[in-house]
Amino acid sequence: MARKEDYREKFDIVTARAVANMMVLTEYCMPYVKVGGKFIALKGPSAYEEVEEAKMQLVL
Repeated sequence: MARKEDYREKFDIVTARAVANMMVLTEYCMPYVKVGGKFIALKGPSAYEEVEEAKMQLVL
C-alpha cells in the first residue's frame, strides 16, 4: 500500500503496536507519514534498546 500514491505520505499521524522491532517497524510505517507528521510506535520493555540499536544502524 505504501507504494500507492493514495496512501504514500498522506497521514499526519501513523501508529503501530507490537508489529516488529524498531528498524523493521520504521520501514513499514514511515512511507505513510506526511512531511512534518508523527510516527508513534507503541513498544514493550525493550523499546529503549531497540531505539538505540536503530540509531546505531542509521550511523552506519
